[in-house]
Amino acid sequence: MASKAPTQSSRLVDYFAVVGTFQSTDADLAVPIPKGCNGVDKSLLDIPEFGGEDENANIHPESSSLDHGNPEFSDSESDIDFDSRILGGDSFDSDDNPNDVKAPLYSAVSLREIHRKAIVEVGVIYRDKGEEPPPGYEVLELSCSGEGEGNANAGTSSYDTRIVFKRRGSTGRPDHITDIILVSKSSSKVPAGYQVVNKTAMHRSDASLSRGSYGHTVYLAYRRNSDWDEEGGLFNRQPSISNIVLVNKSIGEQPPYGAEMASRNINYGSFSANDVYLGVVKAVPTGICDIPYEAFTVDRYPQKNWDDFQLPDNELPMFIFPHHLRLKRAKVTNAPMPSFLSCVFTGMTGERVVVAGLVFWEELDERVEEKLKARHSRIHATFSQELQELRTRTSFSSPSRGGSPGRTKRALYAPKCICLTSRFPFYRALKRYLRQLYRVSLSAAPAPLERYISYLVTWLPVPRPGGRAFHVHLEATEIDKMNKGYALAPIALALPPRRGMPAMDLDFNGPFRALSLTNVLNIFSLLLQESQLLFLSSKASLVTEICETFQSLLFPLSWQCCYVPRLPDALSACLDYPGGFVLGMHVDPVVRNGKADIKDFLKGLILQESVHVVNLDEGTISKPGGGGTLGSGMFSSQPYKMLPSYPLATLKRKLESELKRVGMVAGRGDGLLDYDSAFEFAPTPDIQEMLQARGMGESNMNADIVRDAFLCFMADVMGNYTDFLVNPTKSGGGDNKWGGDLETYIDIQAMIDAAERKDRMSNTGGGRMEFLTSLVSTQMFSVLVQQRTSSSSNDDRLVFFEQVVALCERINQHADDDDDKDEKYPPPPSSPSPSKRLASLFNTRGGVANIQYLKKGLNQKNTNIIEGGGKPEGLVVQLVNEDMGSFEGDDYKDLSQLSIKDRISEGDEAAALTSQGSNIPSIQTHVEDKGCDADTSVSVSSRQPLELPGPSSEGIEYSEEESSEGGGSGGGRRRAETNTLERQWNYPNGWPTPLEESYFKYPLNCLPEIVRSLRSQAEEHKIQEGRVILTRTADEMVRSGRVEFAQSESGGESAAQVFGAYFLLVPTLVECLAKRGGSESRRSNNRVFLRALGALQRLKSLEGLKYTDEAMFRSLLITAGRIGGPKMSGIATALFAEMQGCGVGANAERR
Repeated sequence: MASKAPTQSSRLVDYFAVVGTFQSTDADLAVPIPKGCNGVDKSLLDIPEFGGEDENANIHPESSSLDHGNPEFSDSESDIDFDSRILGGDSFDSDDNPNDVKAPLYSAVSLREIHRKAIVEVGVIYRDKGEEPPPGYEVLELSCSGEGEGNANAGTSSYDTRIVFKRRGSTGRPDHITDIILVSKSSSKVPAGYQVVNKTAMHRSDASLSRGSYGHTVYLAYRRNSDWDEEGGLFNRQPSISNIVLVNKSIGEQPPYGAEMASRNINYGSFSANDVYLGVVKAVPTGICDIPYEAFTVDRYPQKNWDDFQLPDNELPMFIFPHHLRLKRAKVTNAPMPSFLSCVFTGMTGERVVVAGLVFWEELDERVEEKLKARHSRIHATFSQELQELRTRTSFSSPSRGGSPGRTKRALYAPKCICLTSRFPFYRALKRYLRQLYRVSLSAAPAPLERYISYLVTWLPVPRPGGRAFHVHLEATEIDKMNKGYALAPIALALPPRRGMPAMDLDFNGPFRALSLTNVLNIFSLLLQESQLLFLSSKASLVTEICETFQSLLFPLSWQCCYVPRLPDALSACLDYPGGFVLGMHVDPVVRNGKADIKDFLKGLILQESVHVVNLDEGTISKPGGGGTLGSGMFSSQPYKMLPSYPLATLKRKLESELKRVGMVAGRGDGLLDYDSAFEFAPTPDIQEMLQARGMGESNMNADIVRDAFLCFMADVMGNYTDFLVNPTKSGGGDNKWGGDLETYIDIQAMIDAAERKDRMSNTGGGRMEFLTSLVSTQMFSVLVQQRTSSSSNDDRLVFFEQVVALCERINQHADDDDDKDEKYPPPPSSPSPSKRLASLFNTRGGVANIQYLKKGLNQKNTNIIEGGGKPEGLVVQLVNEDMGSFEGDDYKDLSQLSIKDRISEGDEAAALTSQGSNIPSIQTHVEDKGCDADTSVSVSSRQPLELPGPSSEGIEYSEEESSEGGGSGGGRRRAETNTLERQWNYPNGWPTPLEESYFKYPLNCLPEIVRSLRSQAEEHKIQEGRVILTRTADEMVRSGRVEFAQSESGGESAAQVFGAYFLLVPTLVECLAKRGGSESRRSNNRVFLRALGALQRLKSLEGLKYTDEAMFRSLLITAGRIGGPKMSGIATALFAEMQGCGVGANAERR
């Protein structure tokens, strides 16, 4: 049975990729390439070794006369002409450069220049007293702009105070200056580690900078990298100071970009001197682990791009390592831990692509480390060392890897990331898969890694929307082994119904763990205003999860502005975006010298005055511009207070109730460390005891309750917008107060006036008018209205939201009518509101108590809304889903539901023959839930999930090479054990790169039987969908008046339901007849269409046209267009006029 390539809609995962440092297949010998140096002439990238034979070689940091003949990147054999002209020359980019060759910033040549130009001494001279700089010192002659003098006491005629400094140059002093500040004369105010410049460079006078100031005396103080040592300095070096600047603000100067400025004015207290500020410009650190390296997509599956979606090879490394890739040096007994990350970026066609990755660290080969140390030894070599090596013709020796005797061995580690890209937001499922895949790579496995990858990417189908969940057991190769002591939890995959909440496989706990409830509501309010938000955290995956959670809570609105939850440095220009944006940045401790100081990180960013910075590590929101804390101060307001007061109070009570139910304190930060963890841990015994004592089965907020609370809020504050939609053909022109073409589709002023009347007449507080006035000016609302008034891919979601709005209105009315009644008893069956169907739902859910929950949240009278930690009961989402009905009849079937004939038709004759005369075992076995909460949502089918086994090695031919230690094409990375009953693969040398292409091939007859069955069912479903041309989706046709039709007493309404379903099938019937061709086909089409027009006339005689909707008329218009001809054009015009006469506007429901 041949297998077709899966399409975009049928692929769980589009690609598997590996991102790392090595582009070469020989990863043991390839040396990481510094950032920006890929493709650059290799002779620029390294300082050659000394002692070669070629006396004409002339590679040096100051000249562009290069030797291009040496192909080696790390160990050039060329020499340097160490004459006085070169060693004492200018920079590499000097004006006498004849070829204008510029070395990349992180090339060895440029790093050598940074090392040589580091400032190692600083002092002060008084020129007005005749002092001159000592030999080798430079004088700061001009201010930063070059227009003012470099006098620290500029503006005075009596004093001329200059700052002097000395660069490393030929001195060879290794402990350069790392910081310069201003301090008062009192030594008690000098920070620890700083030395004060008390005397001028000539040792004649006191070195005060603030000469002429009254009551204000400041001195220079500097700090060195005093902990420098020869071995550690090769790997990590503190940034040196490349320049000192003076900014004279009295003449309008501004600090240069990247300068770190002192906060105090040197001449504070002087009546005549200018306002002069001191600043320093720091260079990039030059250690092996300090500089960034190029990241590449070193491996991938599949190797070729799908026709409908290409793997973003160039963008993927940029998002995986947003601050570039860096190495780590650590003790071998304390190797860096792996971590999880996730990000979202927008594809070429506008769709959002989810990326889940797991970063782990691999120890570099000792030969690679020695090459890096040799290169950086020559970068950091002093002039005296160069001369000595030139004379002795011996190479510079670097410290050994083992270090001194008695010290713990240290190693160099490089990061590597395995990642998955998908169009489905299966965050938790992909996270669990990568965790388990990495775990499999660390131990013996029954199948090679390639099988686990192709199994997910190629063979597993996508669950049906609203259908049964999939539980994938990677560790179990057969169904009957899934309950026999396997430690890995199943990977849960599930999708909500098309007419339901958008899919988002997150627990929705992230915002409440990192932020207080007030700040959660503040961010929600700022998003509704399309503000500019920048999220920062030291936890890589937390930023993405919180951004995704907030944008999901906006439903039915969807964020339309700039959205980059994991912002790379290369895209930092997004911070200057003029409109609203949601940006996230990971503050990497590796980049920040081992510290994740967000406040220090913010100093390097230039933010607009309207940007709010959300510090997820501290749980704070800044004021606009990034400074201060939102809500602090007497006159500071909270953004959430602009939300309508009564819906806001209801939302807040629901969230507080859920927090209390699970015993969580919002903003305390519990559980945040688990977000980046590459390992899955069970709750500790004390947490389990606490949960049992409280009668709870979980410690997390229920995602359905959180989403339901915000959904009810949105339904309350903007659910009636459909009442003000207008027919575009009848809308008036002229000036548009609200801008754009929005008023072409909706009467905004009427909606605002209605909100104002509701504020005045109701006793539920105000704020609706102000809120809607702000909301209608956003892009989110404009897109929502356009989607509602025209066909879009979001039609199903909008229909669902309108059902939620209608249900909430009936709930609110019913609850208001019964506020004074005893909540212990349900409403009587004869109650006029709500409908009988709604009342029956309430009766089964606990009566009025659940209605009160929907309005006010959980209380002691309805604590059984979640029984045993399972699915919640009585939520609006659940009631709407039950009211609309489920569509599980089109769901996947397991093997026990398939007949022998069906299984034979799927090409499984052997399995079918084996099953004859015996009972087919059902795979609906109970499997202990180990955290599979993706399928516990109320939007997912309540049927038993499908349990799927993992891949096996069946179909892989055995070779003698596998039995040898380290044999095979993997070069010792994989081997098959022969001393066990089952074949096993392990990887003693780490993750294999590249993966074995032949192992990706998985013969169809070797797949698990249930997987073959699911694929066959998916292909049949796809064929069936291609046969039917729908004017609206299948669930819309089934839903049309499901409850009302059963209870309807009107003949016209009943006829509208029957004829409407018939009208929807007419275009498909005409299309099928047209394929026959010939005149008979055309006559048949005319007869079908005439019957439909006759049914429409009959419906009109029964006064049933008032029950029709736009979809019914659209079906007839499509049919007329497909038949074609002048007569059909006239009929189409008449149909359109009839539709308008019924009050049904094009692409809009009846008003």
